[in-house]
Order: sequence, then C-alpha cells, then structure tokens
Amino acid sequence: MSEEVKREPQVVRLGSKEVCLDPDNLRFNEATLSKYMETEAVWYDYFGGMLAEAEYLAQRLEHQYDVVYSERFKEHKENGCTEKLSEANAKADDDVIKAKDDWLLAKCKVRMLQQHLRAWDRAHENAQSRGHFLRKEMDKLNKDIHFPENYLERKLEEIVQPVESLDNLK
Repeated sequence: MSEEVKREPQVVRLGSKEVCLDPDNLRFNEATLSKYMETEAVWYDYFGGMLAEAEYLAQRLEHQYDVVYSERFKEHKENGCTEKLSEANAKADDDVIKAKDDWLLAKCKVRMLQQHLRAWDRAHENAQSRGHFLRKEMDKLNKDIHFPENYLERKLEEIVQPVESLDNLK
C-alpha cells in the first residue's frame, strides 16, 4: 500500500508569467533533507510573491466584471426594463459572461497557489520532524558506537592495570 504518488507539474499563467507548480520540489529523504531545508525558503518566497500577483490580477478581473455588469445593467434599465429583468439580461450578456469566466479562472489560480503554499507548509513541518528524529537517532547511535556498554569501566581498567604493574616493579 506504500505506492508512491506521482503528480505531473501544473503550469499556472499569470499574465505574461508562467508559474510551475511541481510537486517533486516537495520531496525529500534522509539523503536530501539538508538540501531541501536550504532551498525551501527560496521556493516559499517565490510562490508567496506569485500568490500576491495572482490575487492582484483576480481583484482587477473582479473589478472589470463589476464594471461590465454594471454597464449592461444600466443599459437595460435605461431601456425600460424592470430591476429583475435588467439583472437577468445583464447576467446573460456575452461580455458579462466572459468577464465572470475570466474572474473565476483567476480565483481558481489563486486557490491553486494557496494550496501549493499549504503543501510547502506541510512539507516544512515534515522536514523539521524528520530532521529532529534523525538527530535523535544519530545521538543514540553515536552513544552506542562510541560508548558501548561498560565502555568507561573497561577504559578505567586499562589505565589502572599498567599503573598497578608499575607498582609491582619497585
């Protein structure tokens, strides 16, 4: 059941920029943990900046949608339509539909970047935890390797025996 999950990178376009959301950048193991920890802040900063830009673009598109909708609503209202009919006609207008679709797509991109940053947060927590437990294991292993059971007693005996044999020579 420990089958590795493989996801393809996704490319998110923000205006003229392309942001690659590559889940492989979130992978690490004992051998790559140090390298991961060195580079994760740079990636987090990059995606944080791209999220800010995506949010700005989404807000601009929301404003554009509001403007187009209001213009269409006003046109229908001035042509004698009721409030409800003006609203319905404005929502059905092709320009309004396109503006809303663009805004919704921008919101989706914002959400994708938020979720990717959330994955970086989780990966950071996992890396911290893995590093902590590796250090604990290393400490335990080093004690077992460098100081096996009765190590100090045996060393003391090795030191004391030559001193006792020197006393016998006198």
